Amino acid sequence: MRFNYKFAGSSSVTDSPAGTAMQFAPDTLRQPTYFLGKLSQKIPFREAISALNAVVVSDLRFVAKDKTAYREWLETQEELMLGEHIASLVGNREVLEA
Repeated sequence: MRFNYKFAGSSSVTDSPAGTAMQFAPDTLRQPTYFLGKLSQKIPFREAISALNAVVVSDLRFVAKDKTAYREWLETQEELMLGEHIASLVGNREVLEA
């Protein structure tokens, strides 16, 4: 078998502290790929293609959120929330005893 390829440039991978970037050069000799026809369900097709695009362009690796700022805020609010809870318990007890 013999294949003829003609790439528009070079594919590359660049790694930096900010992340990894990948660039792919297309094969210019390949015939275009396309869809020609009538859709009976246009909106579901559009949504499916949009979802497929989101999967293809996403990184697909789980990145946990940084919760340090939230935990710092929670530590500062913990005593305040505990005080409010105790005050509500005391208020509820007074209402029940009355």
